[in-house]
This record gives sequence, structure tokens and C-alpha cells, in this order.
Amino acid sequence: SISSFLGGIAGAIFVGISQSIYPASFPVKDSVDFMLNCFLGGLGYVFGPMLGTLVNYFGWDLLFSAGEYQLLIYSTLLIGLMLALPNGLLSIFSKAKN
Repeated sequence: SISSFLGGIAGAIFVGISQSIYPASFPVKDSVDFMLNCFLGGLGYVFGPMLGTLVNYFGWDLLFSAGEYQLLIYSTLLIGLMLALPNGLLSIFSKAKN
């Protein structure tokens, strides 16, 4: 609920600064990226979305040299990572504690 509150505040500030709001301002790709960032890092962790954002952003840039296969390699790695760690990357530390 705290993250929803902060998201609402950020949206209100965005509308206040831009003085307008249109559906084109929020493409579906951005929504999918936001959810992917949360899932990658771990939904039950405070720093999960931040870690997911770093992995998502830098992972895409690291594969830039793959050229036309960049999207294929990247999506395969993400699907594999999500299958191997369904609770996100930060779940590795929880497993290590137990």
C-alpha cells in the first residue's frame, strides 16, 4: 500500500508538471517494464523493484552487441531467471539464510 501511495503521488506530480494527461503518455510497454522490474527483484522485498530495474536496464544494454538477436537472448534469459527464481533475485539471500 505504501508503494501504491508513492505511485499515486508521482502520478499527481507528473500531471501537475505536464499540465495535461493523455493515454499516449503511458504506453503499455512502460507498464510491462514496471511490473517486470518488480517481479525480477522480488515482490516481497523493499529493494526488489530497485534491483529489478538495475538488472532490466543494464541487462538490455549489455546485450547491445548481439544485434538482431538482442531481444531473443534477453527475453530467454529473463524467462529462465523468472522460472529459476519465482520469488525474485532477492530470494537468493532468503534461501541462503535458511
